Amino acid sequence: MESSRNKKAYSKKLPSDKKQLALMAALAVYPESGTDPLMVEIPIYNQFWFVLIVVIFLLAIICGICVFVRQTRDRGILRSTLQKKT
Repeated sequence: MESSRNKKAYSKKLPSDKKQLALMAALAVYPESGTDPLMVEIPIYNQFWFVLIVVIFLLAIICGICVFVRQTRDRGILRSTLQKKT
């Protein structure tokens, strides 16, 4: 766990929930200890809105590819039909 002067602590793989952070002084200048409430937030890639945006983006890409393939196939059919008539 790392900490800095701006009162932020960083740790990996903590489950998201409300926690209590136990503070213990390391120097004789601050002999008191205590607890502070701590809220561990869900990572951005696990949030509902982010997953929804990714799914919509992937669906848009798949639909775009399908439309492109269909248009390319239709152009090929049209060209072959025109060549047969001429």
